[in-house]
Parts: sequence; structure tokens; C-alpha cells
Amino acid sequence: MGIPMREHGEERRKFGIVLVGDIPWGTHLCQFYETKQDLIEILVPYFAEGLKNNEFCMWITSPPLEVEEARQALLRAVPDLDEYSKKGQIELLSYRDWHLLDGEFDSKSVLQSWVEKEEAALKRGFEGLRLTGNTFWVERKLWKSFVDYEEAINSVIGEHRMMALCTYCLQNCTGTDVLDVVRNHIGTLVRQGDEWYLVEDAARRKAVSGALKLSDQKYRTLLENMEDGFAYHRVLFDEARKPVDYVFLEVNDAFERLTGLQRENVVGRRVTEILPGMERDTADWINVYGRTASPGEPMRFDSFSASLGRWYMVSAFCTENDHFVATFEDITERKKTEQLVRESEGRYRVLVDSAPDAILVHREGNLLYANPAALELYGAKSFDELASHNLLELVPSEDVEKSADRAKKVMNGHKLPLREARIIRLDGKIIPVEVISNLVEYGGDRAIQAIIRDVSERMKSEEEIRQRDQQLQDIIDNSPGLVFIKDLEGRFIKVNARMAQLYGVSQTAFVGKTDYDLGSKEKSNYYRAIDRQVIESGESKLVEEEDVYRDGLRRVWLTYKFPLHDAGGRQYAVCGISTEITERKKTEEALIQSLEREQLLGDLVRHASVAVVVGDLIDRILMVNRAFEDLTGYSEEELLRNGWKTPLNPPEFIKLTEAKLAEVRRTGKSVHYEKEYVRKDSSRVPIELVVNPFFDKDGNVSRYFSFITDITERKKAGEEIDRLASFPALNPNPVVEVDFGGNVWFVNPATEAVFPDLKKSGLSHPFFSNWEGVVKAFMDEKKTNFGKEERIGDHWYHQQFYLAQKGQRVRIYAVNIDEKKQAENQLRTQLEEYSKNLERTVEEKTKQLSDAERLATIGQTAGMVGHDLRNPLQTIEGAIYLTKEELKSLPPEDKVRQNALETLSFVEEQTNYMNKIVQDLQDFVRPITPQAEMIEVRRMVKNALRMLEIPNNVKVSSTLKDVARIVADPQLMTRVLYNLIANALQAMPMGGKLMLSARTDDGAVLLSVSDTGVGIPDNVKAKIFTPLFTTKAKGQGFGLAVAKRLVEAHDGTITFESEAGKGTTFKIRIPRGKVR
Repeated sequence: MGIPMREHGEERRKFGIVLVGDIPWGTHLCQFYETKQDLIEILVPYFAEGLKNNEFCMWITSPPLEVEEARQALLRAVPDLDEYSKKGQIELLSYRDWHLLDGEFDSKSVLQSWVEKEEAALKRGFEGLRLTGNTFWVERKLWKSFVDYEEAINSVIGEHRMMALCTYCLQNCTGTDVLDVVRNHIGTLVRQGDEWYLVEDAARRKAVSGALKLSDQKYRTLLENMEDGFAYHRVLFDEARKPVDYVFLEVNDAFERLTGLQRENVVGRRVTEILPGMERDTADWINVYGRTASPGEPMRFDSFSASLGRWYMVSAFCTENDHFVATFEDITERKKTEQLVRESEGRYRVLVDSAPDAILVHREGNLLYANPAALELYGAKSFDELASHNLLELVPSEDVEKSADRAKKVMNGHKLPLREARIIRLDGKIIPVEVISNLVEYGGDRAIQAIIRDVSERMKSEEEIRQRDQQLQDIIDNSPGLVFIKDLEGRFIKVNARMAQLYGVSQTAFVGKTDYDLGSKEKSNYYRAIDRQVIESGESKLVEEEDVYRDGLRRVWLTYKFPLHDAGGRQYAVCGISTEITERKKTEEALIQSLEREQLLGDLVRHASVAVVVGDLIDRILMVNRAFEDLTGYSEEELLRNGWKTPLNPPEFIKLTEAKLAEVRRTGKSVHYEKEYVRKDSSRVPIELVVNPFFDKDGNVSRYFSFITDITERKKAGEEIDRLASFPALNPNPVVEVDFGGNVWFVNPATEAVFPDLKKSGLSHPFFSNWEGVVKAFMDEKKTNFGKEERIGDHWYHQQFYLAQKGQRVRIYAVNIDEKKQAENQLRTQLEEYSKNLERTVEEKTKQLSDAERLATIGQTAGMVGHDLRNPLQTIEGAIYLTKEELKSLPPEDKVRQNALETLSFVEEQTNYMNKIVQDLQDFVRPITPQAEMIEVRRMVKNALRMLEIPNNVKVSSTLKDVARIVADPQLMTRVLYNLIANALQAMPMGGKLMLSARTDDGAVLLSVSDTGVGIPDNVKAKIFTPLFTTKAKGQGFGLAVAKRLVEAHDGTITFESEAGKGTTFKIRIPRGKVR
């Protein structure tokens, strides 16, 4: 068997295998292969013959047989292959270097390249061009373009001294694909068993018609395994040659599956008999196929069959007069999808056009689309004005190379993280931005979608914060007194330069130390006791402290200690501001020693820089010094005349003043306290007082004298420290702050973009994987920072952990490391395959041990959880209620009110969820003794439903008439119903029906809770009541275990029936008259 000559007397060339024989120039053949060996068996002798006959050979390779392996195979048949290569008679290239130059398939360019190769070969003295190309690389989206390319080759190859053998992987081809290939080649090489066969073109070489009539058994297997429907027909005409019907001669299995018509009911019958009314079908099938049954061009079209109610993509062509073959694919679902896509694109366009961020689409910097925000960002009046510039023109010159490189990576499929950049507006202004780019399809081709956010204001705010932080640090470090901050455990977080100097320890080395590391145990106990008083009371405290420092000098300090709060109002540290009063203390001591010499006292006090007042026990002022006059604005004469009747002492401090004086009289000791004075000009000044007793000759307190200090600046410094200490860190990359209790306090915009549900999910989010290990690293191992790699969803991140907010929170920075992990995973895949059986065993044993340990500790921790969590939760619930009441005073349209109410609702949901966890835990471990009473079933169901938020897409129905009352513990049974209804709602994320019923059954009451949700898989049904077992991402695995315990405590039973995809019914059976 061979390929006939194209024209009589035309030059013929040896193909290389006997099956094909001699062929003329211009021959275009194809081969269907299944294995690499199939390719070698045909292509090696094909090229060996060409090299032998002085033909220029080109082998374009693709998997499964690539360049080097193809060269080795040919070398075995042609030992002097290297000599042929040296004289340039053969080229072996990858499809990437021929068909996909610059990453795209350009059929016209490839076809022209073949012609140029032929011309060059002829000029160099070769007889012509012998070529092959493997099509394994052709993706589905490129198939039509490649078929058109093959058709173009077929139309021009006869005019050139070329021969081509195109190879196709049979497993990659559908039935329609096979027909496309056969149609565009003069002959087809196929293998059946151990033999190769050559099937020649019917119209051109009278072979395909035999194949299409299925006379050749080697095509029967192919047709029966086609995914597309196949039918062979004969058209019936009337006397005027108008088509009136057609008869089915053969169909394949896919035809039966796609149409629902059985072969035995179809073959040999007319279509109008099989589908009555077919002659009136709007698709006009009979006339369309009638035109196809005459020799001419094949037809391909999409059409809707009203008779079958389906859309089909049909390919039809004539095999001989009045006969045609039709292959078709059911594209009904694709048509529906296309309609949904059109609707979705409309909605997407509205969202993009209204987005606050700039969104644009470009290809190689040429603008294809820009939303209004993008026009505003660049300062353009219209799209055309902005599109007149290449986007690289709107990037600072020093950033152009980097921007172009990133664009190239995106076009090559790389996913790049959010980055900071700069752009040039049309008015020439350069502004900082954040940019994230993605590869999209736009207008039928690849393009880059960029989302750009102006960060000018944010960067300005960050700079202001940095400046304020530096100002605060400068104030602290230049203070002549001592300034320090300790965490709640007594560890120093920050000290000023003066304190570090006195102790001879650097400010950095101070961090993390305690008083016990720096001084005597006795002094440290005293300092720690004062700190605890401030922490426990939540109030400031003024104390006098003294110590001997490194220089050997004794110093006395008046220290003002107060608690620091974070942005959430929680105490996280104690701040101390100490003013040295060594000299003042010496003055006080001297005054006390010489107080009996009143004249000397008067002279000394009047000239002291510290404000001093002397009074008696009947509220008279006996003396003030000049510093007191300057402080209050009153003269000594006015004060001696009017005493405390002046407005100097505000009404709100009168009781405090009286109590402190009474304490001096009672104890005979000095007291320290703070208050305010009202100056003569009506302004107020905060002061601190040290009130000292004066004793008469009998040892009784007869007078007092006080030293007063203006503490206005100290108050301001303390407030500034408290305010600035709680500023959250800003960062353009994903940043999260969470305390050691698992509360998420801060996420930045980048986090919200990458992990939108992180803040709501809390520690259950995969971002916080192995949180216990993080806590241990900081709390037990005393680390200050560390990093680890974590897979979150489909991406890998490097997470770096730091202590923040004075050690009370953990700040987490996340960086995408997908590219690094891809390389690691290639090696890891082989190791995982080898060890998967061992790993599975270890995981199972580890889980069994973990569950056993968790169960063993539940009983020990349940009481603690109930106390330590319930009390704060009740406080939170009360705070939520009061805040909502306060928000009612704001107008309903107020944005602050709306946002606050949304936030409060979220907090309330999480509080309820925490309450449920605590309740489930306690219900599971505590002894249960039901307090049974007669309760109404309807009321019990209503109470359970009231505790849950029923989604709008869930319809609730109940049938409770048969049983009006039941004897049971109302709280416990309501708890059971709550857990079952909550499970049912979670099983219906897309909506459904929730059905509740009650009826009597053989002396018992049967309660049922049914849903139409996803159902329970068979492989987990046996574990459904096992404690700690759950299939949900958010859950502890106690809900159903608790429900079972509560029901059994009533001497009842709980069972369930479930079918995957249809729903679940839980049935509770309680003895009707059982009362305990």
C-alpha cells in the first residue's frame, strides 16, 4: 500500500518504511501515536531515508520524545549523524523554539518560516525539505488555530519541494479532533496491535470513506471510545432533489449517551420516525444536512435542538454522494456557563467601575481599560488622554527597568506580592502607591490587571507617628528625673538615659530585667508591692523612694506610678516618673528639726523654692512662702485674712483634704496625695502635697506644714506616654497583632486583602497554626522574636514573630515564599511518596494519643474555664448592651453608628460562640441530675430557636400538635435542641429546610430535628457522638457528645438517619412520665 503520485510523472521520494512506499514532494501525512516507541518506529527510518537522499531534515520535538532522546534514537540508526549535523543537513528543535517563539503561536509566521527553510535548503544544494512536528504541546484553547494552520499547510505544500509528517497523541484527541486531523492530511498512519496501517484521503485518495463507513475494524475501537457523538447517514431527496429526510446508518456509544436514543431504535430508521416533528425543528437539520451530503466544504456550527431540548456543536462532512458523517458534542452546560459569564462580567464591570482603588488593564504598558478611580489617580480627564501614554512613561526613570521586569514575570504566570512603587501623574507630580498585579484574559488574549492604591496620606501619617515617637523619646531621655515602664510581671520595657546612667546599665540591656536583678531583695520587694497596688487598683499612686546608686550617693525620689492601657483599654504596663527630692528632703528634715524656732522656720520657708503652707487644726492658714504666692496668685495677706474660705480649695477635693489632715492627726505621720488648686485667676493647677505633722511639747499634733509641687508638666508627660504607647504599627505587608489570649487586635489593609476572614476567624484561621508553640516560645523560652514557614491555604509564607505593645501582644509579619517552596516541593514529593504509609500510621497513633490526653485534662480544666471565661464574657455582654443603648442617641444614617453596630454585632456573635464552647465543655464533664418538670414542647422549641440566628435562606417548619407537654429538665432539653438545630443550620450553607416535630410513640415522646443539608458521610457516622471529633473548621467536637449525655440523663436515646447530599434527621426518645 502506498501514496499515489500527485501528477503523472512527478518526482517521487522514498518515505523510509515499506508501508508508505514512495511519495511525491508536497505530500502531507499524519501519524496517531500512543507511546514514545510509536514515534521512534516511524520517525527514525523517515529521517534516516531523508539524510541518505540529500534532503534537509527538520525534527520539531515535544513530550514524550524531546530533543536529546530523539537524537539518541536517530544516532542508533544513523551512526554518522554528527557528520550530517556538522554540514547543516539536520536540525532538531523543541516546539518552544519553533512554534512558540516569544511564548505565542503565530501560524502565519511558522508557515512562512517553513518556506524560508525550504528556500535556504535548495540554495545550499539539498533536494528539498523533509519535516515533522509533534503536536503534544497544543492546548485546547489553541486547537482551532492549529487546525487552521494545518489546513493552510495542506493548501500550499503541493507547490513546494517539501514533505511533512505531523504526529498526534491519540489519547489527547476527541472524535471531532480526529476528523479535523484526517481532513487536513492526505494519509494517516495508525497502529492496531503490532501492525501499522496507512489510511489515505477519500476525496483525494479514496480511503477515508471506508473508515467512516466503519468497514475497517481498526477504526471501530476508536469510534466506540470517542467522547463525542458520531452518526453516519444517508439523505433522502424528493423528485426536485430537495432533502426531505435522512436515515441513520451507524452511531457510536457516545451518540446514545448524549441523545438518549438507543442504537437498536435508530439504525436503519428515518429521523422523522424517531423524532416526530423533526421536519419543523427550528434548527432545520434536514436542509442543513442535505447541503452537507453533496461534495463540498465541511460544516461546523452550534445549534439548538428543540426536539431534544439540548445545544450541540456539530461537525459534518460528505463522504460520498448523498451520505454524510456528523460528530457532535453536547454543549448545553457550556452555553449556560457562557450566559452566566456574560451576566457575571456585567456585575464585575459595575464593581470595578465603582471601586475606590485604581484598576487598570494593560498589555506591554499599552492601556486597555481604566476605571474612574484610575483616571483620577493619574489626573486624566478621559480614558483616551491616559491611553495616549505608555504606562512605563508614567514611572520614574530609575524605576522603569524594575517595573518592566515585574510585568514580564506576571505575563509569564508568576504571582507577585503587593509592592510599593511610584507613579507620575499627568501633571508631573510623583506620588507613592501600592500595586498588586495579576495575569488576566482580556479581549481573548493575556493581559495584566493592576490594582493601585495611593498611599501618600498613610505615609505622611507614618512619618508623623515616627516624629512623635522620637519627640517622646527625646523628652524622656532629656528628663532630669527617672522615667521607666514595666510590664505586669515587673520586667522593664523602657527606661530613660538618666536611669540607665545611675544604674550603670545600657538602656538596651535594661529591657527584660527586674528590680531583683538590679538591687537588694528588700528594696525590690518594696518596689514590687507598690507596682502590684497600681495594677490591682487601676489607679495612680504617689510614693517616696530612696536608694544608694553606683556612685555611692543616697538619693530620694518622689515617684508617680500609674497604669498604661492599650488601644483596647486593657492594662499592659506600669509607668513611673520620679522627681529627685534629695535636696527638698534635706530641707524638709531641717525644717522639721527646727520647727520650734518659728522665726528661723519662717525665714527659711519664705525663701524656699518649694511652695510651703503652715496651718493649724481649726482651718487657719498661719504662713505661706513666696513660692506658694506665685503658685496660687494670692498674697500672703489675703490668705492669712481669709484662710481656706478663699476659692483655693475646689469643692470636689474638700472631703479628700479633710480625710488627709485627719490621717495626719490620727497617725502622726506624713501623708502624700494629689489634688488641684483654683488660682486667683480661676485657672486650675494640679499639685502634689506632702503634709507633715508638728508636735507640741506634750507630743500632740498641733499644727501641720505642707510642701506643694506643681505637677502640670509631669501630668502632660504621663498622658503623652499613655497615648503614644498604644499606636499600632503600620506596614504595607500583611501584619497582625494578637495577644496571648488569642484576641486579634490589629490587622493592616494588606492582611485584609490577602486574608479577609482572618480577624473574624481568630485563632481558628490557618494563619495562627501552632499558636501554642508561639506562646511557649515567648513565655517559656523567653524569646523576643523568631520566624517560621507556614502554608496558609494555597500559598506559603514566612512568618516573623515579635513582641509588641510592651510585651503584651505578638506582632506577626508574613512574606509570600511560594517560589522557594516550589523548588523544595519537587524533592519533597518523592520522599513523601516513599514514606506515606509510615506517615499515615504515625498520624493515626498521634491523634489517638492526643485525643486521650485531651479527654484526660477536660475534667480538670472545666471548672477553671467556667470561672475564668464566664465572668469576662458576662462583662463583655453588659458592655455591648450599654454601648448599643448609647449609640441610639446618634442619627440612624450616621456612618459611625452603623459601623459601630456592625462591629458590636460581630463581637456579640463571637461572645455567644464562646459561651457555647464553655457550656459544652461543662455539660460534658459535670455530673448531670435533671430537674424534671412539666414543660410545653412549643415553648422549649421557641426558646432554642430564639438563641440562634436563622439565615434568610432557611425555611423553618414545625409539627408539634401531637404533644403539647413533656416531662423533662427545661434547661437541659433546650440545650439539646440548641445543639441539634445549630448543627442543622451549619449543614445548610446554601439554604434549605429545617423541620421540627414531636409525637407520642409507645409510651414515650419522640422529638425530631431534620434538615435538607449536605448529610453525614458514611465514613464518619460511627464517630459522630465521639467527644472531640468534628469535621468542621470551627468547632471543638463536643456538641453532639453533650447532646447524647443530656438525653441519656433523661433515660432517653438519641439516634440519627442521614444520606449524603439529601440531609439528616436526629431523633430523641424520652420516656413520657419519667421524673427525677
